[in-house]
Amino acid sequence: MSFAKLFKARNWSALKFDDAKPDINFAILQYLGFFNVVAGDDGAFTDGHLISLPAIINYFNDSKDELVGNRNLAMYVGITHHEISHVIGGAFLVDFSEYLENNFEKSDAAGHIHNIIRDRCDEDHFKTKFATAHDKELCNNKNDYFIKTKREFPTLEEMATENGRNKTFFELYIAKVIASQHKGELDPAFSDQVDQLLSQKVTSDALQKEGYQTLGQLLDKLVDVSVFERIDDYDACVKCMDATKEAYRLYIEEFKDIPRDKNGKPSRGKGRGSKHGKGKVKVGSDKELKEKEGEIRKAAKKLNEDLKKAKAKADKEKKENEQNSELEYDYQRKVYSKSVRVVDEVATEKNFKFLNELERYRPVIDLLAGHLEELKPNQWQLVQGVNEPDMLNMECVLEVMADPKLAVDGRIYDSMEINIRDDAFAILVDRSGSTSHKINGSTVLDLEKYFAGILYKALTEYDINGDGDDVSMYTYDSDDFHGNIETRITKIEGLEELGAIKPRGANRDGAAIRRVTRKVMEKNARRKWLIIVADGQPAASDYDGKYAVADTAKSIAEAEEKGVNVIYLNIQETRPDYFAKLTSNATYARWFTDPKELPLFGYDLITDVMR
Repeated sequence: MSFAKLFKARNWSALKFDDAKPDINFAILQYLGFFNVVAGDDGAFTDGHLISLPAIINYFNDSKDELVGNRNLAMYVGITHHEISHVIGGAFLVDFSEYLENNFEKSDAAGHIHNIIRDRCDEDHFKTKFATAHDKELCNNKNDYFIKTKREFPTLEEMATENGRNKTFFELYIAKVIASQHKGELDPAFSDQVDQLLSQKVTSDALQKEGYQTLGQLLDKLVDVSVFERIDDYDACVKCMDATKEAYRLYIEEFKDIPRDKNGKPSRGKGRGSKHGKGKVKVGSDKELKEKEGEIRKAAKKLNEDLKKAKAKADKEKKENEQNSELEYDYQRKVYSKSVRVVDEVATEKNFKFLNELERYRPVIDLLAGHLEELKPNQWQLVQGVNEPDMLNMECVLEVMADPKLAVDGRIYDSMEINIRDDAFAILVDRSGSTSHKINGSTVLDLEKYFAGILYKALTEYDINGDGDDVSMYTYDSDDFHGNIETRITKIEGLEELGAIKPRGANRDGAAIRRVTRKVMEKNARRKWLIIVADGQPAASDYDGKYAVADTAKSIAEAEEKGVNVIYLNIQETRPDYFAKLTSNATYARWFTDPKELPLFGYDLITDVMR
C-alpha cells in the first residue's frame, strides 16, 4: 500500500457508519419509519427493501471531536436522504434491465443516463413534497460537495483529446442535472476550461441540422430533456425512460459513447441494471410498459400504503418511547439523540439485619441530622397582615381606617407561626456490577447502602410533627437486552429493601438521573434535592468515556435548571480525574471512602453551599 493510501486508510478524520448512525436513523425514521439500513463496501444504493451506505466517508479533513458542522456527517445524511428519495419515489417499481438491453445498442450507457435522470426526478420529488427546509439544504450541499470532491475534471491538455472532451462534457452534464450548476460555477478554477469547451462546435452533421451549433447548446438541450416535473409514480417511470431515450440519442450522436474506464465500463456508477436495481414489474418495451400500467400503479399503491404503515408504526412507538424512555445527550453533535428505555420497578426482597448494621453508625446519623436541620430550621416566624387574631398590626389598622373597604378582608393582625421545613429528597443509588469492587474489606455497594441508609435516617427521624421532608430512595442499573438498551429504576420502600439490593448490570447515569429528576419534580415541595450515591465513571453498552461523562454532566445541569439541587457523593478509593467534569454542574459534589465522613457533607452544605 502506498503512503498516500495508508494515510487515507488511517486518516483521523474518516467518519465511520457507526459514528453517523444516530443521524442516519433519525433521517430514515422521519420519512420511512422502520426501514433496514446497513453499511456496505458497494457505495450507496437501495433496492426498495433496504438502504446500503458506505462503511466510511472521508471526503473532508474535519475533526470528529465535535460533529456539529462536520461535512463528512453532512454527506452521510445527504446520501441517506437521496436513497430515501428513491424509496419514496418508487424507483424500483419497474425493472427496466430488459428494456435497456432491447432498445439501446449501448445498454450500460443508457442505463447510466437513466440513473442520472432518475436521481434528479426522485430527489426533486422528495425535496418538493416531503423534505424539511433543513433537509433540502443537506441534499443540495451533498450534491455540491460530491461534484466538488469526487468528480474528475480533465486538464486543458486532456481536453484536447477526444476522450478528454467527452469526459469533460459528461461531467458538466452530471453537474448540471444533479446540482443545477456547471462545475466552473462551483469552482472558479475550472471556469475557463468550461467556457472553452462549451464554445466548441458540434461535430455531428445530424445535430447541426437540428440547430445545435455549439456544445453549450447541446448541453442546454440535454439538461432540458433530463429535468422535468413528475405527476405520480407511473408517470415518473414513463417520463424518465422517455427522457433517457432522447438524452441517449443526443449524446451518442455527438460522442458515440459515454466515457469509460480502463475496463471498458462507464466511468461513473453502476446504473440501475445492477443486481441492486431489480424492480418488481419487468418491462421489455414501450408496449409492455403501457400494458402493465395497471400492475405498476397497483405496486405503487402498495408501496405507498406500506410506507404509511411503517411510518405510523414508527410514530406510535416513538410516542410510547417518549413516555417510557429518556434521551441521551451527544456532546459531539450537541443534540439529544439516543433513546434509552427506562423501566420502573419496586424492590421486594428484604434484609432486616441491615437495620442493626446501620445502628453502628448512630453517632454519625445524629451528627449529620444536626447539620441538616440547619439547612432550614423549624422555628417561630412572624407573619404579618393575616386575618386570624393574634396581635394587632397598627399599620394595617391605620390603612383600614383610611380606606374602610379594606376592612372586608380583615387582615389587620400579625401571627407567630412555626416555619415548617418543606423539602423533597430523592436518594439515587448506583447498584451496577462494578460496585462489587472492595474498599477496605467492604464492597462499594455495601458502602453505598450505608451512605444512603444514614442519609435516609438523618432526614426522616428528626422531622418535626411529621410535616417536613419527603424522602424517597431509588437504585439504578442498565443492561443491553439483545440490542435493546434498558435502564431500570427500582423504588426502595424502606431500609429493609435497601439492605437487600445486590450488584447487577451496568450504569447509564444520564438516563437514571433524568428519570428520577422527573419524579422529584412531581413532589409538592418548596425545595427539591437529588442525592446521587455512585461508585464513579458511568459505563454501559455503547456508553463510556467522554460520551458518558458528558451525558451525565448534562443530565445534572438539566436537573439544576429545573430547580432540583443535585448532590453527588462518589464512593471511591481516590478522587477520579474525570470527577470535576462529571460534577461540574452539581450543587455539591464530594468523594468519600468511609460513611463516618458523612457529617463533613452536612457541614459543607450549611457553611459553604446554602449560606
